[in-house]
Amino acid sequence: MLIPQQSAARPDRPLRPDEARVTSSALILPLAWVVPGPNVRGTDVGDVSELAVSISKIGQREPILVAKLGERRYEIIEGHRRRKAAELAGRTHIDAVLRRRPSPCDRLVHQLAMHTHAKPFEPIAEARALHILMWEHRLTREEIAHRVGRPNGWVRDRLALLQLDESEQQAVDERALPLGEALGRVRERRAERDGRPAPSAAAPRPRREQHFTDGHPLAADARQRCRAAGRAHRDRLSLGGVACGSCWEDAIRADQGGAR
Repeated sequence: MLIPQQSAARPDRPLRPDEARVTSSALILPLAWVVPGPNVRGTDVGDVSELAVSISKIGQREPILVAKLGERRYEIIEGHRRRKAAELAGRTHIDAVLRRRPSPCDRLVHQLAMHTHAKPFEPIAEARALHILMWEHRLTREEIAHRVGRPNGWVRDRLALLQLDESEQQAVDERALPLGEALGRVRERRAERDGRPAPSAAAPRPRREQHFTDGHPLAADARQRCRAAGRAHRDRLSLGGVACGSCWEDAIRADQGGAR
């Protein structure tokens, strides 16, 4: 039996430093009451067999986010894979956190931002979601990049994938067509359309790694910063065999700040 709880309160004013506000409620819901909400991936949540095994062995580690639609009916905001895995594991109930129902725009931004730092969506699904944010919700590329925590170039490149034909898009999602090659095809077609030389015929750009090497005057500072970060930076791409990109950037900014 579910004990009725109040839905999440909508914030009506900023909080003072000594104030708190309850904005969500913890629930244990029957799976039959929980229905999928709009999702970047659509109805296909992918293979959840490993997640189902994990739930069977150690339980559900993170609650899903839901919005209340009506009596005994809740819509998933975040957690479509967890709900499917719980069902596959034979669970009858699922842990959830109640939130107010987001707007379609906020829902897309939330899902893209969440999966930026977790299991990413397929590139074409991301591209279609970004297209909706731009053309239906009138967000600029810069606004999207800021809200989902991605560089502008990432947004630009994902949107470019929609210029591929359907078979090429499917090949990208199946990883039969690498992203770099797919984007190269888009650039070549743009160049052909605009009457410009194909990118491959242009002079090659110098690789940044050729500059950021041990010979750079800030190499020692960048290396020290990367080593101090420890394991968090160990698996990152190293530029010039010295340090990751963010540590190079920090060293350069520190040097520029000291020179002022």
